[in-house]
Amino acid sequence: MDTGEVKEAVGDAVMELLDVEPPYGELEKGVPLISFACKQGEGDAVLVKALPLPEADAWLGREKAASGEALYRVDYLARGNRVYATGVLPAGCGRGSFLERLGEAVERGDRKAGQEPLCRLLGMHLALCGLEGLACQERALLGKGLPLGEEAGDSGEEGCYRQADYAYYGEVLSFVEKGRELLNRFSFPEAARKLPAFPDKGSFMRKWYGKDGGKEGWKDESRPDRRGRAPVAEPVPDEAVGLP
Repeated sequence: MDTGEVKEAVGDAVMELLDVEPPYGELEKGVPLISFACKQGEGDAVLVKALPLPEADAWLGREKAASGEALYRVDYLARGNRVYATGVLPAGCGRGSFLERLGEAVERGDRKAGQEPLCRLLGMHLALCGLEGLACQERALLGKGLPLGEEAGDSGEEGCYRQADYAYYGEVLSFVEKGRELLNRFSFPEAARKLPAFPDKGSFMRKWYGKDGGKEGWKDESRPDRRGRAPVAEPVPDEAVGLP
């Protein structure tokens, strides 16, 4: 987008937004960072710098200042390099979340708002963040007083169930880690093709309890180590990915 167009849309804060230096330590974790410049009526723009994607997605929907026209900047990793993209969300897109407003504007053909590939990339990143949050929450609840590693077999029937669930959510975290790595190293279509299948809980539990090849074999290969980390799922054929 031409800088003159951005400045006309948002005002004087545009130059400061374009000069934002994101915290690269956070960016290297693999989650895109979003900055906003939003108009407050006829007054100055409000500048919000480098929010992690999930936080930024929610912020835009709840802030009154963000209900009008808003400039955004996305800092992210593409093919392993730090890059950024900018766009203007028109006021007519309502007060939904960042990705809701961006998707609506792009669907209407507003080229100043952004491009579809960026929407899809951010959508996948947001989905991974959601899975990560859920898995971490479940493991925190399950891990209270739960013995891990070699001691897990002595924790009784209930403890065994909890250990299995804990290990499954470790698989989910491995899926998130792998997906994030692929999105940051490859183009979106290529990353989607390389993404392994999401870990199916039913299949995982059948293997955990020895119904698919023996309990001991599964324990040796796939139960978590003392840190509770499960192995990364194996890749699946392209046709089995099931992503848009």
